[in-house]
Parts: sequence; structure tokens; C-alpha cells
Amino acid sequence: MLIHYIPGIRDIMWSRAIDGIVWTLEIEIKFYLLCAILIVWFRRQSLKVFFAPVALFVLALYLNKVIPVWGRTNASAWQLVMTYMTVSQYIIYMFIGVLFHYLYREKIEADRAYLGIGGLFTMFCIHWWVGPYSANFGVAWSYAFALLTFAFAYSFPNLFKSNPVFDFLADISYPLYVIHGVAGYVALRIMLDKGFMAWVSLLIVTIACLFLSWLIHVLVESPFQRLGKQLAAKFTG
Repeated sequence: MLIHYIPGIRDIMWSRAIDGIVWTLEIEIKFYLLCAILIVWFRRQSLKVFFAPVALFVLALYLNKVIPVWGRTNASAWQLVMTYMTVSQYIIYMFIGVLFHYLYREKIEADRAYLGIGGLFTMFCIHWWVGPYSANFGVAWSYAFALLTFAFAYSFPNLFKSNPVFDFLADISYPLYVIHGVAGYVALRIMLDKGFMAWVSLLIVTIACLFLSWLIHVLVESPFQRLGKQLAAKFTG
């Protein structure tokens, strides 16, 4: 349990993920740690923060050359490098969100921002294409589609106004993310093994996951968010 609760321990011990989704949360935490390291530049909303994804990209290109060698001679170093290759790839992609934030705050001109977004996405794709996980590069289109969808929503916010359906899905998005990869998949497998039709299984499990996500949001997520804000206000004055 400690291996999975403390970020970085699983990387060092090369332990398998406790489920199929926790690795994404680990990358988010590492992105936040990097933001904390660069906090001075972030507070100034300086463009210098984008040296970080460039540096991650350049280092990844270098390490990609030594992966085969370390795979034969140094297992521990190989494990850490493989972790770095995964983490750095997605952190580069996440910095696209930082550029959108800077654009929203009018800290960068639109033409420069969109040029930077294109540059970051290009680095993300090159990193993936030449790296050790190139076999999965075929799904890179989904990241492009997600980026285009977000850019469209950013450009036309009036088309995405608040409504009860979107608000509900937004509220339960994190709990749904947490449970779908374990409880949802397991329930689907059991129902299919019991002879339920695929569409019936999917419908029942989807409804159940939505309900459980709402319970987690109401009973766990919201109360602890309020508690966290209260503690933060207390400690920061």
C-alpha cells in the first residue's frame, strides 16, 4: 500500500500498478511537483516556465539512445529511465494547458500561444514516436482530437454554457475516473461471464458507476475539499 500511496516509490521499486489508471494520477502529481519547483516563474507568469518541457524533451532524446545499453547492463537505471520516458512525454503535453492559461490571462499573444501549442504537441509526438513506447503511437490521434476539442471550446465558450447535465458530469468526473478502471471493468467481466448480453451489462454497469461516483462526490470528495480549503486558509492566514 505504501508503494502506491507515496509518489516515486513505485518507480524505484518497479512495482506493477495497483490498477490500470493510477499511473496517470502519478504523472499529474509529478507535474504539480515540477510546478512547485518552478513556482517563482509561475507566480510571475513568466514564459521561462516553458524551458521545462523543452529540457524534458531534449533529455528524453538523449536517454533514448542509452536505453538499449542500460537494458543489458544496469537494470535499475533502465527502470528509472523508462519511467522518465513515460512521465516526461505526458508532462510535455500537459504544458499545453499552461499555455492556454497564459493565453486566457493575456500573458501571451494569441499567435505566439498557438505556435507554442503546436510546438509542444510536435515535441510530444516526436518523443512518443522515437521513444520506447512507439508501438502505441497509433493512438496519438486521440490526443490531437482532445486538443482540438479543447481549443474549440476555448474559442467558443458560449457554446458550452453551464447546464445541469454538464455540471453533474463535471462534479462526478474524478470519482468516475477513480472507479471505472477497477469496479467497472470487474463488474462487466462478471456479468458477461454470467451470460448477460454485452449491451445490458454495459448499461447496468454505467448506471451503477454513475451512481457510485455521485455518492463518492457527495460523501467523500466535497467534504474533504471543504476541509482542505479550511486548513489551507488557517495555515496561510
